[in-house]
Amino acid sequence: MWHRASDNVLERVMGEVKTLALLGTTDCSLCESALDLLMSMPELRGVRLQVIDVTRIDDGVERYGARVPVLRYSKHELDAPLTRERVSAWYRRIAQSV
Repeated sequence: MWHRASDNVLERVMGEVKTLALLGTTDCSLCESALDLLMSMPELRGVRLQVIDVTRIDDGVERYGARVPVLRYSKHELDAPLTRERVSAWYRRIAQSV
C-alpha cells in the first residue's frame, strides 16, 4: 500500500500547482498512517502527493531515517508526528508563502 498514492490529482493553490513529498520507508506503519491521513484531508484534495522511499535516495536513510515520515515541499519539511492539525498549519504557512 505504500506505493498506491504516488500520483494524485493536481490542484491549483494560490496560483501555483503544489506537489508535496511524503518521505518514508516500506513496512513503516507510521508512514502508512501518514499517507492515509494526507489522503483524507480536504484541504489537500487535489494536491499532487509524491511518495518517496528514503532507502532509494542518496544519504536518505542518514538524513531522514530517524525522522520518517517527513512531509516536504521545496525546502520546507515537517517531521513526524504528522497530525491533521500540524499538517494543516504547516500547509497554510507554505501556501501563503508561495
